Amino acid sequence: MFQPAATFLTMSVSSLISYATKLICSNGGSMDYRELHRLVTHYFNDSDNVLLKVLRNKTRFVVAHGKKEQASGDRLSPTCKIFAKTSLRMCKVYPNGSCDNCRALHLCKYFVYQNCLYDNGRCRNSHDLNSDHNSPLLRYHHLQDLEQTELFQLLMQNDVSLLPEICAYYNKGDGDYGSCSFKEKCTKLHVCQYFMQGNCKFVLKCKRSHKCDENTRKKLEDYGFGVKLIQNLPLLYQNMNGINSSSH
Repeated sequence: MFQPAATFLTMSVSSLISYATKLICSNGGSMDYRELHRLVTHYFNDSDNVLLKVLRNKTRFVVAHGKKEQASGDRLSPTCKIFAKTSLRMCKVYPNGSCDNCRALHLCKYFVYQNCLYDNGRCRNSHDLNSDHNSPLLRYHHLQDLEQTELFQLLMQNDVSLLPEICAYYNKGDGDYGSCSFKEKCTKLHVCQYFMQGNCKFVLKCKRSHKCDENTRKKLEDYGFGVKLIQNLPLLYQNMNGINSSSH
């Protein structure tokens, strides 16, 4: 009697992890617990306790509580934010070198940005998620059921190498360029780091840029970003910040 119940629980948790990950990634990489709970209960019966068990899996999810919210062992605040997390990364060597026993994806980064100019079979770098190298990695991380856009959302908000760096010196000091000595020649983004993280307290009175000017847009285009990804950039940084600041 005990073994079938344990097996059913294991299957339920595994299925719910995949389903919750898919839901979150298809909704911009993060969701309020209230909305996630509502959608999950439509699919899984008696899922409250199982969902709490799933969200305690810190390798797959991050729960971010607001300043006035408190975590409880048997419940979560409806407004706490749930982020999708993964330890899977893009290979830093591919395609320019050899990496024996590599445990990272071998993919064209412009393909991940959904902005590859050769996305018609002419690209020299892999666009194949089902390759002999990539497919086992996706299965190992239990991500094989994600749609392409869902997977790319997950990768970009977890893999710091996929997002351009925000200039720390620009965000210090006074003047149009802060304390950045490279000024307009700086290769990093000259934007307010707190705005990009979703927590700038100065808002309209902030001395740092809260918009993508022509120079910043040119840097992002050179980095490989298309128009849609540029528009979604603040959300990606906010998600990454939420994951990094709330992970333990």
